[in-house]
Amino acid sequence: MRPLSWHPPVEPSSLEQNIILHIKRAKLFIFLRHHRHELFDDAFQEELATFYAPRLRGQSPIPPRN
Repeated sequence: MRPLSWHPPVEPSSLEQNIILHIKRAKLFIFLRHHRHELFDDAFQEELATFYAPRLRGQSPIPPRN
């Protein structure tokens, strides 16, 4: 079972913009929100998907979104 690719929106929604304006100490989370589309590009997602390749031993992998 192969996980689906994730393509998050680049621009924050109005709700996200409001939250970002009020966050004072969580700068890492703001950075991750602004750059998640770059961090989780197609090449990185493809690399992560290799962890969900079928194996002969053990249980079948379950993607984290299920």
